[in-house]
Amino acid sequence: MLARFANKPSVRVLARSITSDVFPGTLGLGGRMSQAPQKVTIFGASTGNLGRSVVYELASRGVTCMIPYRGEGDEVRHLKPSGDTGKVNPIPFHPRDEQSIRDCIGNSDIVLNFVGKYYETKNIYFKKNYTYQDVNIFFPERLARICNEMGVKHFLHVSALQQNLKHRSEWARTKAKGEQVVRDVKPETCIVRPADMFGEDDRMLQWIGRQFHIYPWLININGGAALKQPVWYGDVAAAIRKYCMTPEAFDGKTMELGGPEVMAWSQIVDWFRKTTVTKRVPPRTPTSIARLYAGLLELGPKPYISRSEVDLRVTDNIVDPHTPCVTFKDLGIEPHTIEDKGYSAVMRYRKGGHWAYDTDMTKVRVI
Repeated sequence: MLARFANKPSVRVLARSITSDVFPGTLGLGGRMSQAPQKVTIFGASTGNLGRSVVYELASRGVTCMIPYRGEGDEVRHLKPSGDTGKVNPIPFHPRDEQSIRDCIGNSDIVLNFVGKYYETKNIYFKKNYTYQDVNIFFPERLARICNEMGVKHFLHVSALQQNLKHRSEWARTKAKGEQVVRDVKPETCIVRPADMFGEDDRMLQWIGRQFHIYPWLININGGAALKQPVWYGDVAAAIRKYCMTPEAFDGKTMELGGPEVMAWSQIVDWFRKTTVTKRVPPRTPTSIARLYAGLLELGPKPYISRSEVDLRVTDNIVDPHTPCVTFKDLGIEPHTIEDKGYSAVMRYRKGGHWAYDTDMTKVRVI
């Protein structure tokens, strides 16, 4: 019996043999049964797709995740199965209540900020709850300052690849300003700039699918000529997981993350139409008309598209191949194409589902 246990590898070695992406200091049997010493607070993970993916990347490897949320507890419990018991901990907070933010951060080693919105939120007409400045500038600055006051060394802020102080879109301008104020308050902040992200509940493929049934004339604004570099949520989450494993290596650095393919917006729409066998062809809508209609939609609490989003849609959003920033290649990550990961995300919009058509997408199967 003693000889049997003497030859048994330690749990630390066993954990590293099961998964190659093991956090430093991890004990346990690997995967969900790992016990990593790191504690991470993730703002914006309760409802956001990127945050949801990051929670899975971390909690499934034994990292303790604190999830601040604003709504009902039931809105975040879908994150619980991402990790073992006690690894995913929802905590109520308010973005304007600094004490609640401090309670969420506690003794965390790392703080991640994914909070963002493509439109200014409101519950009552003509009265805004959170503006672009509130979400993209004031809240990140508040988080960075509190991290300094509480002694949290590592802070990651998700911005956007289209951030630009001179952009016509107010959303893009405030994103750029948010980067500046965060770096002013906490210079070692790591900033992540993802391109247009896609996935199961995204703001790209799902948006296209809904608009074919609601406002099809808003799909191909300006003919869809702008170049995009769609990146899968899971790949961006994997990059952030790499940051959390060795955050000191990314202090003060910026990541620019784009997918493996550069496509015109109209090509993305064509891929959607082909995959879902949608015969309807969206018309070309001038930018001025789209902005006018988006302004009317903004009067409601949840606009399908905002004027800032129209401005983003008609401008290129691709990673500069000569960028000095950290990219997927530097991280050793092979990003997935929209063909690889977008298929399951759009099947809900195809009549008959997966098996309704032959592989050439032209003939209905006879059952």
